Amino acid sequence: MSMQLRKLCGALALALAWAPAFAADVPKDAPKAEAKEAAKEEPKEAKKDAPKVGSPFPALDGFSLEGKLPDTKGKVVIVDFWATWCPPCAKALPMFKELHEKYADRGVVIVAVNVDEEQKDVEAFLKKLPLPFAVVRDVTEKLQKALDLDGLPVTYIVDRQGTIRMIHDGFAGDETKKEYIAWLEELLK
Repeated sequence: MSMQLRKLCGALALALAWAPAFAADVPKDAPKAEAKEAAKEEPKEAKKDAPKVGSPFPALDGFSLEGKLPDTKGKVVIVDFWATWCPPCAKALPMFKELHEKYADRGVVIVAVNVDEEQKDVEAFLKKLPLPFAVVRDVTEKLQKALDLDGLPVTYIVDRQGTIRMIHDGFAGDETKKEYIAWLEELLK
């Protein structure tokens, strides 16, 4: 599954990098052939037992994650899945540092779940960008499979009772940050 995530993330990064160049050459009133083709494709079926918004988030300690898990009981928890080879993931991590600084004292815990195959890649990345919150690695891919992940980054916001309140795919800079802040403020009331 990690290889699938790697390919998907790489394709997304490439598409985002080249999109402005191609968009400049397309007239605004041009037909949307890509949209028509995409509409023909069937959406991916989610696993029937994969947790969704409104369902309990699985207990992290049941997945043999590599690294030290923080105490999440009674806390609002952000669980972010990321990889060192994923450009949107790397762009999102500084935002999570900001959220940690702003909300840790109010009961928010961030757990960054890395999906890299090699620990040395994670260590090298974290030397360049140290993170002040828990970083664990899903070596066995059990958590990724339980959540039916098929792309990165993916972020879950879980309320104090352990219920998934939001699932967010991707990272859109300030727009994503504003969405997370709105959810955190609501859950911390």
